[in-house]
Amino acid sequence: MAEYNGVTLEPLMDGSQDRDYQVEQFIFWGAGRAAALALSPKFSSVALCANATYMVTRIAHLYEVELQSGAVVGLVGGLSTAVGTAAISLLVPLKAVRVPVAVGLTYAIGKIAHIWIQDGMPSDIERYNQWLLNSLKAVKL
Repeated sequence: MAEYNGVTLEPLMDGSQDRDYQVEQFIFWGAGRAAALALSPKFSSVALCANATYMVTRIAHLYEVELQSGAVVGLVGGLSTAVGTAAISLLVPLKAVRVPVAVGLTYAIGKIAHIWIQDGMPSDIERYNQWLLNSLKAVKL
């Protein structure tokens, strides 16, 4: 603690110990990386998948959950209808379309992965698919 002009200054908690805060940071930075990756049309699809996998793996690590190989692919693959619909937009060469779609899709996958991990990673992911479809309709993607 420090004092300045009679006012006691206390350090603000940055929330770094709060798991939900850390998850939000992983999702935030994952979405930011997605924006940068969407600007590179040559590698964007593979790089966006790798980015989403990294983000989900980091979230799982916070919950001390060891993801089986293919678990992330199973989650994203189960969301294939919604992910496929949005991913088609990534084929459009206009950066004005690619960047928002990549950011929104990465953010949504991060949020769904967080809920999925909290739910114990069930194999029935229809609930998450509906949530993603509703979210994409809400933003008119």
